Amino acid sequence: MAVLSKRDDPEARGRIEAELIDAVSALLEEGAPYAGVTIGTITARAGQPRTTFYTYFQDKRDLLIRATDPLADGLFAEVTAWLEDLGNREQLHAALAEVLRAYRASSALLRALIEASTYDEVIARYWHDAVGRFIAAASERLAGAGAAPEEAHATASALVWMVERVYHQVAAEDGRGDEATLRALTDIWASALRIPA
Repeated sequence: MAVLSKRDDPEARGRIEAELIDAVSALLEEGAPYAGVTIGTITARAGQPRTTFYTYFQDKRDLLIRATDPLADGLFAEVTAWLEDLGNREQLHAALAEVLRAYRASSALLRALIEASTYDEVIARYWHDAVGRFIAAASERLAGAGAAPEEAHATASALVWMVERVYHQVAAEDGRGDEATLRALTDIWASALRIPA
């Protein structure tokens, strides 16, 4: 029976990928700026040789995007589910609170992604495409509530980017202002979605 190398063994490959992602996440959570995190510091933190990095990732950008993918996919699944089933303001408030919770839990990673999107075209395109999925889902809901397609898209874009910017700011805070923030966002979204008080 042939012995698989780590490169060919799916279990070992998944474990090492996770170790590298965990390493960059830990460095970012400790306050290291993304631009200052090197492949050497990531591999050292993961306890892996530097050359191992390139077996799993093309570069630091690839690592950041792949680290963010599960979060973006999970949030998208949650958001589309509540947009489809949204019935009242309490559900809307709860959904916005859940997105904030998930955002805050991964705030260091998202801060790094947003930082990098200001100077890296590939990361900027990735993040705009990810946010674009939320805009499309919200636009569909708004159209279902009676908005014209162009108006629905413009309104959805404003609503989704507003939440992204607000959560980017408040995720680093201690949470004491969360309820006021959530009430304000609930009011704005409820008005746009024509959900009665």
